[in-house]
Amino acid sequence: MKKAKIFLAHSIRNKLESKEVIPLIIQTLEKAGYTVFSDHVTKMSQNQLDSFTRQENIAYHRKIFQNIHKANLVISECSKESLSVGFLLAFALENVDTRLNFYLPAEMSNYLKLKCKHKGLTKSAYLRLLLEDSISRDTDF
Repeated sequence: MKKAKIFLAHSIRNKLESKEVIPLIIQTLEKAGYTVFSDHVTKMSQNQLDSFTRQENIAYHRKIFQNIHKANLVISECSKESLSVGFLLAFALENVDTRLNFYLPAEMSNYLKLKCKHKGLTKSAYLRLLLEDSISRDTDF
């Protein structure tokens, strides 16, 4: 089974005020078997961040955004207000990847595979088409 990945959103500016809480959160999550993306907070200081060149700053933030995309869950430590944490949460919400997983009986699964092969579509693309067709004909929607 794949380990879930968690992005920890926390303010670097407020890091000193919660220096005992952040390691405890990370240790608890890792002990439970999760991968935690937290280096952007734990291995960085505000002084380091302030000294970044424009290119370093872009690379730093690009890595944060990539980790949010990789994460299955975003947790934020919000005991103090922080625009940066608010921005990260807004970014995560805008980039949410909604998935639907369900089981099909073998007969339905075989039918779906056959239709997809015949139409040259992936299973998810074919199911989306079926839903779009159903929505377009639904007068109550």
